[in-house]
Amino acid sequence: MKKAESNKGHSLKFFSAFIIGYIIFVLTLDFLISMEVEIPLNFTVLRISISDVFYKMGNVRYSAHFNCLSHFDILKFLTWFMIPLLLFQKRIDLKWLSIAKLGKPDLCILMVFSAVCILSLGMIFILPSLRNYYSGLGALPKEAKIIFFLQQVFWIISWLPGWELLNRHLLLKESEALYPDKGWLLVPAVETLYHLSKPIPEAVGMFIFSILATFYTKKRRNNIPAFMCHLAIEIGLITLLLIV
Repeated sequence: MKKAESNKGHSLKFFSAFIIGYIIFVLTLDFLISMEVEIPLNFTVLRISISDVFYKMGNVRYSAHFNCLSHFDILKFLTWFMIPLLLFQKRIDLKWLSIAKLGKPDLCILMVFSAVCILSLGMIFILPSLRNYYSGLGALPKEAKIIFFLQQVFWIISWLPGWELLNRHLLLKESEALYPDKGWLLVPAVETLYHLSKPIPEAVGMFIFSILATFYTKKRRNNIPAFMCHLAIEIGLITLLLIV
Protein backbone atom coordinates (compact mmCIF):
# COMPACT_ATOMS: atom_id res chain seq x y z
CA MET A 1 0.00 0.00 0.00
CA LYS A 2 2.74 2.47 0.98
CA LYS A 3 4.68 1.62 -2.17
CA ALA A 4 1.60 2.27 -4.31
CA GLU A 5 1.02 5.62 -2.60
CA SER A 6 4.69 6.50 -3.07
CA ASN A 7 4.53 5.69 -6.78
CA LYS A 8 1.36 7.76 -7.13
CA GLY A 9 3.07 10.69 -5.41
CA HIS A 10 6.06 10.46 -7.74
CA SER A 11 3.74 10.31 -10.76
CA LEU A 12 1.90 13.44 -9.64
CA LYS A 13 5.16 15.30 -9.09
CA PHE A 14 6.42 14.18 -12.50
CA PHE A 15 3.23 15.46 -14.13
CA SER A 16 3.59 18.77 -12.28
CA ALA A 17 7.16 19.06 -13.58
CA PHE A 18 5.93 18.20 -17.09
CA ILE A 19 3.30 20.97 -16.99
CA ILE A 20 5.88 23.49 -15.76
CA GLY A 21 8.25 22.36 -18.51
CA TYR A 22 5.51 22.79 -21.13
CA ILE A 23 4.73 26.32 -19.91
CA ILE A 24 8.38 27.39 -19.93
CA PHE A 25 8.83 25.87 -23.41
CA VAL A 26 5.88 27.65 -25.06
CA LEU A 27 6.73 30.97 -23.40
CA THR A 28 10.37 30.65 -24.49
CA LEU A 29 9.23 29.85 -28.03
CA ASP A 30 7.05 32.96 -28.12
CA PHE A 31 9.86 35.03 -26.63
CA LEU A 32 12.15 33.96 -29.48
CA ILE A 33 9.45 34.86 -32.00
CA SER A 34 8.94 38.31 -30.46
CA MET A 35 12.70 38.90 -30.52
CA GLU A 36 12.67 37.87 -34.21
CA VAL A 37 15.38 35.28 -33.69
CA GLU A 38 16.36 33.61 -36.98
CA ILE A 39 19.42 31.60 -35.89
CA PRO A 40 19.61 28.59 -35.82
CA LEU A 41 15.94 28.53 -36.87
CA ASN A 42 13.70 31.25 -38.25
CA PHE A 43 11.14 31.35 -35.45
CA THR A 44 9.28 34.29 -37.01
CA VAL A 45 7.55 31.99 -39.53
CA LEU A 46 5.43 30.75 -36.61
CA ARG A 47 3.87 34.18 -36.22
CA ILE A 48 0.53 33.57 -37.93
CA SER A 49 -2.75 35.44 -37.55
CA ILE A 50 -6.26 34.57 -38.65
CA SER A 51 -6.06 37.08 -41.52
CA ASP A 52 -2.82 35.41 -42.68
CA VAL A 53 -4.70 32.14 -42.98
CA PHE A 54 -7.47 33.76 -45.06
CA TYR A 55 -5.03 35.55 -47.35
CA LYS A 56 -2.98 32.41 -47.91
CA MET A 57 -6.10 30.69 -49.21
CA GLY A 58 -5.57 32.74 -52.33
CA ASN A 59 -9.18 33.62 -53.05
CA VAL A 60 -9.61 36.21 -50.31
CA ARG A 61 -8.87 39.83 -51.10
CA TYR A 62 -7.56 42.37 -48.65
CA SER A 63 -10.32 44.05 -46.66
CA ALA A 64 -10.66 46.04 -43.47
CA HIS A 65 -12.74 43.22 -41.97
CA PHE A 66 -9.97 40.66 -42.34
CA ASN A 67 -7.34 43.25 -41.39
CA CYS A 68 -9.03 43.50 -37.97
CA LEU A 69 -8.00 39.87 -37.43
CA SER A 70 -4.36 40.52 -38.34
CA HIS A 71 -3.37 40.66 -34.66
CA PHE A 72 -5.14 37.49 -33.53
CA ASP A 73 -2.11 35.33 -32.71
CA ILE A 74 -3.01 31.74 -33.57
CA LEU A 75 0.13 30.24 -31.99
CA LYS A 76 -0.53 31.95 -28.65
CA PHE A 77 -4.19 30.98 -28.70
CA LEU A 78 -3.37 27.34 -29.39
CA THR A 79 -0.26 26.80 -27.23
CA TRP A 80 -1.29 29.05 -24.32
CA PHE A 81 -5.00 28.27 -24.14
CA MET A 82 -6.50 25.49 -26.27
CA ILE A 83 -3.77 22.84 -25.91
CA PRO A 84 -3.36 23.30 -22.10
CA LEU A 85 -7.15 23.27 -21.79
CA LEU A 86 -7.23 19.87 -23.47
CA LEU A 87 -4.04 18.31 -22.10
CA PHE A 88 -4.29 19.51 -18.51
CA GLN A 89 -8.05 19.75 -17.99
CA LYS A 90 -7.87 17.48 -14.92
CA ARG A 91 -5.47 19.98 -13.29
CA ILE A 92 -7.73 22.97 -13.93
CA ASP A 93 -9.79 23.86 -10.86
CA LEU A 94 -13.00 25.58 -12.00
CA LYS A 95 -13.53 26.89 -8.46
CA TRP A 96 -10.68 29.31 -9.15
CA LEU A 97 -12.81 30.81 -11.95
CA SER A 98 -15.90 31.45 -9.84
CA ILE A 99 -17.15 35.00 -9.42
CA ALA A 100 -19.52 33.82 -6.68
CA LYS A 101 -16.58 33.30 -4.31
CA LEU A 102 -15.64 36.98 -4.47
CA GLY A 103 -16.90 39.33 -1.78
CA LYS A 104 -17.06 43.11 -1.52
CA PRO A 105 -13.49 43.36 -0.13
CA ASP A 106 -12.22 41.51 -3.22
CA LEU A 107 -14.08 43.85 -5.55
CA CYS A 108 -12.79 46.91 -3.69
CA ILE A 109 -9.21 45.66 -3.89
CA LEU A 110 -9.71 44.89 -7.58
CA MET A 111 -10.97 48.41 -8.34
CA VAL A 112 -8.20 50.12 -6.37
CA PHE A 113 -5.42 47.95 -7.79
CA SER A 114 -6.79 48.35 -11.33
CA ALA A 115 -6.95 52.13 -10.91
CA VAL A 116 -3.35 52.26 -9.65
CA CYS A 117 -2.17 50.10 -12.54
CA ILE A 118 -4.00 52.23 -15.11
CA LEU A 119 -2.59 55.41 -13.60
CA SER A 120 0.89 53.88 -13.82
CA LEU A 121 0.47 53.91 -17.60
CA GLY A 122 1.29 57.60 -17.31
CA MET A 123 4.93 56.52 -17.06
CA ILE A 124 4.80 56.24 -20.86
CA PHE A 125 4.94 60.04 -20.99
CA ILE A 126 7.85 60.21 -18.55
CA LEU A 127 10.27 57.43 -19.49
CA PRO A 128 11.88 57.75 -22.95
CA SER A 129 12.16 53.98 -23.50
CA LEU A 130 8.40 53.54 -22.99
CA ARG A 131 7.56 56.67 -25.00
CA ASN A 132 9.56 55.37 -27.96
CA TYR A 133 8.06 51.87 -27.68
CA TYR A 134 4.45 53.03 -27.40
CA SER A 135 3.81 55.70 -30.01
CA GLY A 136 0.61 57.71 -29.71
CA LEU A 137 -2.04 57.30 -32.41
CA GLY A 138 -4.18 60.34 -31.66
CA ALA A 139 -3.47 61.88 -35.07
CA LEU A 140 -4.90 58.91 -37.01
CA PRO A 141 -8.22 59.31 -38.83
CA LYS A 142 -11.33 57.87 -37.18
CA GLU A 143 -11.55 54.79 -39.42
CA ALA A 144 -7.90 53.88 -38.75
CA LYS A 145 -8.51 54.22 -35.00
CA ILE A 146 -11.48 51.86 -35.17
CA ILE A 147 -9.42 49.27 -37.07
CA PHE A 148 -6.56 49.62 -34.57
CA PHE A 149 -8.97 49.22 -31.63
CA LEU A 150 -10.50 46.07 -33.13
CA GLN A 151 -7.04 44.67 -33.93
CA GLN A 152 -6.00 45.13 -30.32
CA VAL A 153 -9.22 43.61 -28.96
CA PHE A 154 -8.74 40.47 -31.07
CA TRP A 155 -5.07 40.42 -30.04
CA ILE A 156 -6.03 40.51 -26.34
CA ILE A 157 -8.58 37.73 -26.89
CA SER A 158 -5.88 35.58 -28.50
CA TRP A 159 -3.39 35.77 -25.62
CA LEU A 160 -4.72 37.14 -22.31
CA PRO A 161 -6.96 34.19 -21.26
CA GLY A 162 -4.13 31.79 -22.12
CA TRP A 163 -1.54 33.90 -20.29
CA GLU A 164 -3.53 33.86 -17.08
CA LEU A 165 -4.37 30.17 -17.48
CA LEU A 166 -0.73 29.25 -17.99
CA ASN A 167 0.84 31.45 -15.34
CA ARG A 168 -1.57 32.28 -12.54
CA HIS A 169 -3.41 28.99 -12.66
CA LEU A 170 -1.40 26.03 -13.96
CA LEU A 171 2.11 27.30 -13.20
CA LEU A 172 1.04 28.55 -9.77
CA LYS A 173 -0.73 25.32 -8.82
CA GLU A 174 1.99 22.99 -10.10
CA SER A 175 4.88 24.98 -8.63
CA GLU A 176 3.08 24.92 -5.28
CA ALA A 177 2.62 21.16 -5.65
CA LEU A 178 6.38 20.76 -5.92
CA TYR A 179 7.41 23.52 -3.48
CA PRO A 180 4.47 24.42 -1.21
CA ASP A 181 6.10 27.40 0.54
CA LYS A 182 8.07 29.25 -2.16
CA GLY A 183 6.88 27.63 -5.39
CA TRP A 184 4.55 30.55 -6.23
CA LEU A 185 7.59 32.80 -6.77
CA LEU A 186 8.26 30.93 -10.00
CA VAL A 187 5.31 32.76 -11.59
CA PRO A 188 6.69 36.34 -11.25
CA ALA A 189 10.14 35.06 -12.22
CA VAL A 190 8.83 33.52 -15.45
CA GLU A 191 6.59 36.48 -16.29
CA THR A 192 9.39 38.98 -15.72
CA LEU A 193 11.90 37.05 -17.83
CA TYR A 194 9.36 36.85 -20.66
CA HIS A 195 8.93 40.65 -20.56
CA LEU A 196 12.65 41.28 -21.04
CA SER A 197 11.81 41.48 -24.74
CA LYS A 198 10.22 44.85 -23.90
CA PRO A 199 11.65 48.02 -22.31
CA ILE A 200 13.18 47.43 -18.87
CA PRO A 201 10.67 49.72 -17.06
CA GLU A 202 7.83 47.54 -18.38
CA ALA A 203 9.60 44.38 -17.21
CA VAL A 204 9.97 45.96 -13.75
CA GLY A 205 6.30 46.91 -13.78
CA MET A 206 5.39 43.35 -14.75
CA PHE A 207 7.47 42.02 -11.86
CA ILE A 208 5.66 44.24 -9.36
CA PHE A 209 2.25 43.41 -10.84
CA SER A 210 3.01 39.69 -10.93
CA ILE A 211 4.22 39.56 -7.32
CA LEU A 212 1.05 41.23 -6.04
CA ALA A 213 -1.40 39.51 -8.41
CA THR A 214 0.11 36.05 -7.90
CA PHE A 215 0.26 36.40 -4.13
CA TYR A 216 -3.37 37.53 -4.03
CA THR A 217 -4.43 34.69 -6.35
CA LYS A 218 -2.53 32.24 -4.15
CA LYS A 219 -4.30 33.44 -1.03
CA ARG A 220 -7.80 33.71 -2.49
CA ARG A 221 -7.58 30.68 -4.80
CA ASN A 222 -9.33 32.70 -7.49
CA ASN A 223 -8.12 33.87 -10.91
CA ILE A 224 -10.86 36.39 -11.67
CA PRO A 225 -9.40 39.50 -9.90
CA ALA A 226 -5.95 39.18 -11.51
CA PHE A 227 -7.49 38.53 -14.93
CA MET A 228 -9.83 41.53 -14.68
CA CYS A 229 -7.03 43.79 -13.49
CA HIS A 230 -4.76 42.64 -16.32
CA LEU A 231 -7.60 43.22 -18.79
CA ALA A 232 -8.16 46.74 -17.40
CA ILE A 233 -4.48 47.55 -17.95
CA GLU A 234 -4.58 46.37 -21.57
CA ILE A 235 -7.80 48.29 -22.34
CA GLY A 236 -6.36 51.35 -20.59
CA LEU A 237 -3.21 51.16 -22.72
CA ILE A 238 -5.21 50.92 -25.95
CA THR A 239 -7.35 53.89 -24.93
CA LEU A 240 -4.30 55.94 -23.98
CA LEU A 241 -2.58 55.28 -27.31
CA LEU A 242 -5.70 56.30 -29.24
CA ILE A 243 -6.00 59.58 -27.33
CA VAL A 244 -2.43 60.92 -27.30
